[in-house]
Amino acid sequence: MSCPNGSVPTVNYVLNTHVRKGDYDWIQLRGWYRSLSSAAPAGWFTADIDEARNRLAFQFTSAADLEAFRAAAQRLGVPAGALLLSIGTPPRVTVGPWP
Repeated sequence: MSCPNGSVPTVNYVLNTHVRKGDYDWIQLRGWYRSLSSAAPAGWFTADIDEARNRLAFQFTSAADLEAFRAAAQRLGVPAGALLLSIGTPPRVTVGPWP
C-alpha cells in the first residue's frame, strides 16, 4: 500500500489520556522491585509494580511477614512511601474437573 507524500496513516485508539508526574521513575521502581524480590524475606504472595499509583505493591498472609518485609525494605534503602503493603488471603488453587 502506498501513501501520499510518504506519510503513514495512523489511528487514534486512545481518546482520553492523563499524564501525571509520579514520585518515582520506572527505573527506581524496577530496581527496588528486583532488590526486594530477591533480598527481602519471603512471606508475600503477590507483588506488582503498580504504575497507576506509582508504587510497589506486596501482599502478605500475616502482619509478622509484612513487618519483616518492611524492615528489610528499609535496610535496602527503599523509601517507605514507595510501598503499598497489605495483608490478605492468597488465591486458592483448584484443579478440575473442568465443565
